[in-house]
Amino acid sequence: MKVVFIGNVNNKIKFCLILSFVLLITACSKNNPTENKKISNINSKTFNEKSAIAKVIKTHKDFPSNSKDTIIRKLVIGGPKDATTNVKFSTQVEKLKNNHYKITLNKDWGIIINKKYVKSSWKYDVSKTNIVLIESNDNDALPDLMK
Repeated sequence: MKVVFIGNVNNKIKFCLILSFVLLITACSKNNPTENKKISNINSKTFNEKSAIAKVIKTHKDFPSNSKDTIIRKLVIGGPKDATTNVKFSTQVEKLKNNHYKITLNKDWGIIINKKYVKSSWKYDVSKTNIVLIESNDNDALPDLMK
């Protein structure tokens, strides 16, 4: 490629400087489509049932991380020494509007005390940014009252 300059030397120098600057800026600019894609994937990460459950069970580690499982644990109760019962831990999910989920944690003791079936539950409204306890029926102290 042949470049022909018309005019005085100062214009030739200015042209060369501008062309060099443009080439330098173009060569040094970092336009990596893969890197940009990774950033946009992080920002567009969806909030779903699994992530809603995960937010709640961070502070309730005994409960399953999905609604299909039930965890059974043998826990000590009141009454004769070393008395135990099998307690069922389960998680329920209900999709609400505006990308909210109602997460219900159930703790079923499987025993009756004073004619009352012992079961505890906690219900949360969960969004991408908030967790709100909307209902609590904590009967976990009842098994300790057994004689």
